[in-house]
Amino acid sequence: MSRLSRPLSRNAVKKADAEFQAKHPELKGQPLSRTDPSQASLRREWVDLYKKHGGKVEPPKAGSKKVGKATASCPSSKKKSPLKKKGSQAFKRDSKGNIKAKKVGGITEARHNGAPGEIFVIEKYELELKDGSTIEAFKNLGKYDPATGIISPDNRMDTDCHGATFTDGEYWINDDQVAKTLSGGGFTPTTSPQPGDVAVFHNTSGNVVHSVTVHNVDASGAVTSVKGLGGLETTEHIDSPPSSAWGDPRATIEYYTK
Repeated sequence: MSRLSRPLSRNAVKKADAEFQAKHPELKGQPLSRTDPSQASLRREWVDLYKKHGGKVEPPKAGSKKVGKATASCPSSKKKSPLKKKGSQAFKRDSKGNIKAKKVGGITEARHNGAPGEIFVIEKYELELKDGSTIEAFKNLGKYDPATGIISPDNRMDTDCHGATFTDGEYWINDDQVAKTLSGGGFTPTTSPQPGDVAVFHNTSGNVVHSVTVHNVDASGAVTSVKGLGGLETTEHIDSPPSSAWGDPRATIEYYTK
């Protein structure tokens, strides 16, 4: 179980206590309970302050995590979509049809703007593309409570938009890996996209910010809807028109096929 590194830093404890009590005068200087579930968020806040002032926290170790009662992940984030996604054809597969992947890192902490103050723990993998090159991806292990060292089930970081587009929700793929996935996976740009093709959104600086799968095309060849997810969503959904899949109307969309 991962906990605060021992011995504790007296200086960090003193500064964390002072800042914490200043923020919470309602506690009247009373110490936090180590077991009261209603104070879990307060314990995490104190640990963040302790780390801010130089205190050290031991990273969780694989094989030694304490996990609460298992809860099923949202089926939509793991179940294969009936829409035949060409994005999932980017990778080499083993004899069982699984993406060829190699774990290359230990357990590390991760945060997301969609869950302020919460800590997740992830493992780093390399996924092998069709041309033999690899991209970086991550597997989610759950939400981490640094005050107790417990990793509890939480599927919100199981996958992101790119993970849904290219791995059917098996991995989390960051924005900076998309261009390599497209080139190494054998995709080419198309002006005549079909259902199952990949749609990639770029911001005004030309950076990749989102991806989805083409869901429907009308008789004229125009894409009318796309399917995917974003942020910490766990269920894919259909967006129409395609531009509504991303919040910035200035974003441009490029389509890719195999």
